[in-house]
Amino acid sequence: MKRILPSIALLLFAVLPSRAQIASEGQTTLIRPEENTTVAKAGWRSRLEDDAYLPAEGKGLTQGEFRARAAHSLDSLRRVEGGVSYERGVKRGVRWNTSSDWELLAPYVTVDSIGGDLQKEQYRFFARYAARPADSRFFYSLYTDYRALHEYRAVDPRPRNITADLLLGAGGGFISGGYALSLEAAWRTYHQSGDVDFKNPLGMNTAIIHDLGFGRSLSRFSGSSSSMDVRFRGSGLRASLVLEPVTRLGWIAGADYSWSDIVRHLKNQNETPLSSLQSHALDAYAGHKWPGMLLRVRLRGSLRRGLENVVDATSAFGTAASLPMYHEHAIEAMLDAMVQRSAWTVHPTLGFSGISASDLYPGSRFEVCFAKAGADATLRLSETLGISAGLAGRLALGSDFVLAGGADAGGSVAGGFAAGGSVAGGSAAATASGADARTTEYLTHLYERLSDSSLRAHIGAEAGFVTKGGITLFLNPVAGATYYFTNHYRLDIQLFTGIKF
Repeated sequence: MKRILPSIALLLFAVLPSRAQIASEGQTTLIRPEENTTVAKAGWRSRLEDDAYLPAEGKGLTQGEFRARAAHSLDSLRRVEGGVSYERGVKRGVRWNTSSDWELLAPYVTVDSIGGDLQKEQYRFFARYAARPADSRFFYSLYTDYRALHEYRAVDPRPRNITADLLLGAGGGFISGGYALSLEAAWRTYHQSGDVDFKNPLGMNTAIIHDLGFGRSLSRFSGSSSSMDVRFRGSGLRASLVLEPVTRLGWIAGADYSWSDIVRHLKNQNETPLSSLQSHALDAYAGHKWPGMLLRVRLRGSLRRGLENVVDATSAFGTAASLPMYHEHAIEAMLDAMVQRSAWTVHPTLGFSGISASDLYPGSRFEVCFAKAGADATLRLSETLGISAGLAGRLALGSDFVLAGGADAGGSVAGGFAAGGSVAGGSAAATASGADARTTEYLTHLYERLSDSSLRAHIGAEAGFVTKGGITLFLNPVAGATYYFTNHYRLDIQLFTGIKF
């Protein structure tokens, strides 16, 4: 029984709601000893791009971090796990975005054309309690995950975004036939308050735009100082099902579904709801674990649906109608394996991904699909010394970009670009569509980058020293580089030092 509970607690540990979560389930069980452990580390992380792949996230990042994580069994029937993290840094060269959590909220974010560096400070903690009644095959767990983010800029335009993101969940399951089956459910609440100020005495030097995607915006409220402040407020649900062998060898399977609905409000216009973004995501995997080997197939899909409100002309700012205007879906299929032989661990992957986004009117759209392949390898030279390296690439198999004209222009521009290519007729888009030239140039460049093929390599090491008290002091440097086929690059460097016991 003492060996069963750590397996269950590790099985249930999926606390952080990230897209990489399902991918690590079987892998983590295979390579991590089921023991009490505490890890605390502090370090520095840097990202540098010559041309931002996602301008809304900036062309660079420099930040310091502290992270601590612990997992301990209170006795043979109870286990607790938790962690905290703190990040403080600056996102450099952020453009066409003044909101936080862009990847969660896009395209319904606040935009300005100037941009600049964005200061960032984030706190996060999670905790889990798992237990099994005595002489019972059933087990349960309770967990929470909370994130607080503050981002701001010290020059005009000056956004100040304060975000709170909370997840509360519970789960249960049972053991039968050498397998543990668990079901978890969680509720999420999200809130972001975003204020924009101008303190330059010469006045506003850009318009503040409430973006709707593909160059569309709410012109009635954009550019007005009384409507620059917004609030993103929403909630969500999450459910996951996991099957794992208690002996750590055998069939594995799991599925994770999440849903959220986040509404954008105008704070100074009677909390007018401008738009709503509904997101669905499903991650699933299945595979088998043998001694020293894991083989798994993974499928991921997501759907984002944007609803835009018609606001009446009265001072009450009532909602007259809600129209489904934006649609986006993505899919990814991956086959991966993990092979552990002596001091070596190798993790190859092969897959396909695609994304399609469009608006109902005037009919703009973007589509791209990729073939992906890669491999990571780790060599343990000793108990406290290891090196790792990896290589991954993606090749654009096809893409399509249509930037349709506005209601007054009636025209459209369609440009196709393949791997490493550029948008056809991109410079003519502004004239044909009647859109703002800066907006059209930005969108053309963004979708060219999003369809870019790339090759990425990284190398890292971990060196440690064990003290007489059994505490391991370690140093963990990692460096990575990405080359894009349009002759752009990205560099990633991180250096952490910490203790394990």
